[in-house]
Formats: sequence, structure tokens, C-alpha cells
Amino acid sequence: MLRTRRSPTCEQGTDGREVSRRVRARRVLLACGFLLVFSSTHAAETGPITAWLDAKKVLVGQRTQLIVRLVNDAAVPVAQVQIAVTPKSLIKDAASITAFTVPAKAVIQREFEIQPEQIGVFNVGAVVTIAGHPLPRIDAGALEVTEAPNRFAPYRDVVPVVAAFVALIGSLVALIFTVRNQKQILHETRRQKAAETVSQIVLQVARDYYGAIGGAVSGLASATRRLQAEVTAEEREHLLVRSFFFFGTVVHKDNEFSFGQGLLFLPDLWAEADMRRMIDEVLELVPLTQAQEAVVHKCFSDMAVLQRGENSSAVTLKARNLYELEKLLLDRFANLREDHRRVLEVFNEVKGRFATPEAATLVQDIERAMRGLMEYEFTIMFADFYRGRQPKGTWRSRFRIWQETRRNARAAPYGDRPKTLLAFDEIVRAPSWQEVSGILEQIEVRRAEKEARARAG
Repeated sequence: MLRTRRSPTCEQGTDGREVSRRVRARRVLLACGFLLVFSSTHAAETGPITAWLDAKKVLVGQRTQLIVRLVNDAAVPVAQVQIAVTPKSLIKDAASITAFTVPAKAVIQREFEIQPEQIGVFNVGAVVTIAGHPLPRIDAGALEVTEAPNRFAPYRDVVPVVAAFVALIGSLVALIFTVRNQKQILHETRRQKAAETVSQIVLQVARDYYGAIGGAVSGLASATRRLQAEVTAEEREHLLVRSFFFFGTVVHKDNEFSFGQGLLFLPDLWAEADMRRMIDEVLELVPLTQAQEAVVHKCFSDMAVLQRGENSSAVTLKARNLYELEKLLLDRFANLREDHRRVLEVFNEVKGRFATPEAATLVQDIERAMRGLMEYEFTIMFADFYRGRQPKGTWRSRFRIWQETRRNARAAPYGDRPKTLLAFDEIVRAPSWQEVSGILEQIEVRRAEKEARARAG
């Protein structure tokens, strides 16, 4: 330490101001001596001022301590000591603490809380100021601040590659969906054009075939049902003629259709097959030889010519409707023309078949199934025009109908009749699809048995 000799002038002064001035001068000299000692000591590796970090590596936002230690080897205290932490961004409190005094021969240790908010490496230190005179910066070492670890940290380097891969996959998926949508649009356009063409064909067939066949089967079912009740002889003869009239209409229309078109068209392949089987079952209700079928066809062909008002020079059977046909068949005169006689012979031979209970039951079942099937198919075909009933069920029932429709659409190209058809019940209501499906299955079984017997015979 620097020592000073008292001035004679000061020692001789008795004034209070002189004493204060002397004390202040002494403190300045002591501070300067302490400053010199600190500075010289700091230049060496060991000295009275040291600083260190409690942790060299922390996470972002994690708190740590900067510890600064001051040693006063002098015999006098050192006042107005301040410590500032650098860099200032690491400490939230004020950059420097309140000035304090280091007592003589004492050791002071100050702790500063550091909480870094950024990632990086920071050179942490402390600057000690004594009486407004800063000492050289005390280096506390490097503080490494890292990002908080998470479960994705090991994959940090892979993130750009994964992002690029995901973008590529997204582009491929978008391309696939675009191509798929374009194919669907093309398929839907072609399907719509085909549906319009088929609709025109079906309408033409409906006018010339479906309507006539459906009406004839309905009339035949009504006549055979009434034959099962107690009726008079005259009423019975009329019902037999009536049954023959509607049966002959089916025979004529089916032959005419076979000659002109030959193919049934409906929205569903299984419906076309079932319609064909039901018509064949009606035709086989009364077994006819080929000669008898020709006579029946000639009779009803002449009737169709007269109904259309065409040239009737080749017509030999002058009957335009049921009434005239009944007069023709119930004529008892012996001098009948050859064509009249042959038609009457066929009628007398097959009329007993219409009165059997088996025939009545079969025709009535076919009529119910055919009516329900045609109502369903035409409603489906013109669904854009018709406004069907709203389903009474909940959203679950509507979802089941939608799901079943998609499933049946996938099976449609194979022509398999669906096991369940909720849309049929929503459109037709009565008969139900279960009843219609049961009738169609019975017809299939009956036809299979007939074919088996024919092969065996």
C-alpha cells in the first residue's frame, strides 16, 4: 500500500473543514492503493478478484449462477464497490448492483442469477468498479446455451429430408387424385350417354312389350283367381275365354318381340334375367305344341292387325277384342271355317289348365313380383325425374341404403340378384323385397327341376 506523510499545515489546522478534507484525501489514497493492488493481482493467474460460473452448459430459459469473489488484503475497508455482469442480456436484474463496502482483511462473494433466452455461446464476465473507476474485466468462462431437448431432437437433421419427402408424396397423391377424378368424369360421361341410349330403348320396349306383357299377366292373374271361387257355368266359360285371351296376348307379344328385338333391357342385369324367367314361366303355364302355338299366334296377330287398322285382306279371324273373341270361341255352329275350328280346338284343349289352383297361385305370384320389379326398375332409371318418399328412418338407415346401393353397384356387372335391397322397400313398399326375392327363387328352383327332368327323360 502507498503511505503518505501528514502535512504540517494539516496537522496544525484545527478547523473542521480541514479535518474532513484530510479524511477524504486519505480515503482516495487508500482506494487508489487498493485499485493498484487489485489491478496488479488481476494480471496474475491468482488474485483477490475471481469469477466463475456454476454451470458451463445450460438450456434456454434455465437459470444458473455467476459467482464473483473479492478479497481485501488491506488493513482498511474499500467502499463504493460495484459489480456489473457482461453481457447484460444474460441477467434480468439491473446490470450492476448497489454499491457496497469490502471490510479490511475480508472476503466478499456475490452471486448473480443468469437466465439466457437465446441459443449460443456467451463469454460471461464481470466488471468491478471502485469509486467510479472500473477494473479490467474478470472473465468467468464460456456459457453454452442449447435448445431444450425433446423426443424429436435426434431427428433434427432428418426434418428437411422428411419435409421434402412429404411434399413429394403430397404432390403424387394430388396427381393420383386428379387422374382418378378425370377418369371418373370420363366414365360418368360415357355412362350417362349409355344410360340415355338405354333409356330410349327401354321406353320403346316398355311401350311395345313391358306394358302389354304386364297388363296381360295382371289380367290373367285376375281371371285365374276368380276361377277358384264358386261361379255359374256361364261365368266360368267367360273366365276361361278371358284367361285364354290374356294368355294368347302374352304368347303373341313374346313371339313378336323375339322376331323384332329379342333382348330385354333394364337398369339391372339380374332384373333382366328375372323378368325373362317370369315370362317363360307364364308361357309354360299352358304347354303348347308348336302347331298349337302357331294357331294362337295367328289368331292374335290377326287381332293386332285389326286393332291397328291396317290392311285386313289376309285376316281370317275377325276378332278385334275380348268380346268378339268370346263370340268366336263360344260359337256352336257346325259349319265353322278351318281357322275358327283350329282355334276352338286349341281353346278346348288348354282351357282346363287355367282353372287349376296351382296355375292361379303361380300367376298371382308372378304378377306381384313382376309389378314390383318393374316399378323399382323404372323408378331407378328415372330417379332424376321422380321424387321418391323421404326415408322415415334415422341417418343410420339412410347410410345403410347408401352403403347397400354401392355394394350392389359393384356386384351389378356380374348379374347377381342382391340378397337385401332396402331401396326396393323404400320405393315399392308392397310387395317387399323379401317376398319378391322368395318368389323369384321359387321360380328358379322350379325351372331347375324342369330342366333336370328334361335331361333325365
